[in-house]
Amino acid sequence: MIQSLKRFISDILNRNRPNKEIFSKIYLSHHWGGKGEDNFYSGAEIPKVDLCIIRQVLQHLSNENILKILENTKHIPNLLTREHLPTNPDEINGYKVTNGYIRLQNKRTSGVYLDQPPFSKEIREELLKLRLDDRNHSGEIIDAQLLTFWIVNKVS
Repeated sequence: MIQSLKRFISDILNRNRPNKEIFSKIYLSHHWGGKGEDNFYSGAEIPKVDLCIIRQVLQHLSNENILKILENTKHIPNLLTREHLPTNPDEINGYKVTNGYIRLQNKRTSGVYLDQPPFSKEIREELLKLRLDDRNHSGEIIDAQLLTFWIVNKVS
């Protein structure tokens, strides 16, 4: 699992090594998807890159906003996502408004399952799985895990 990602990153670096000018200008950027007009789900322009990492962000958003982000990143060939998911959810991709709470804390525990409707993305590989229990809306401990997925967009 991790080896596939390491190979992928290694391939990108090796492809750019012969040309020091390109290699010295590897573009790394962090974008804040906060409230306001300039965020990923309001249509902010995301540069063309080989890899986009979305780390523990989607669980705070509504399904509608997640769909907007997925639409806005469809030109990026590789997405890495990490989300905190219940081991036994009450529902898959349940309703949630965009706010600071995560889906584990809903009255009906849920999570962001990108391979399930309404998202239905193809997950190439599960790269990392860590057990990390959490508390639900009433403070009870629930079984949960952090999962990192490699999603490949079909880019022409």
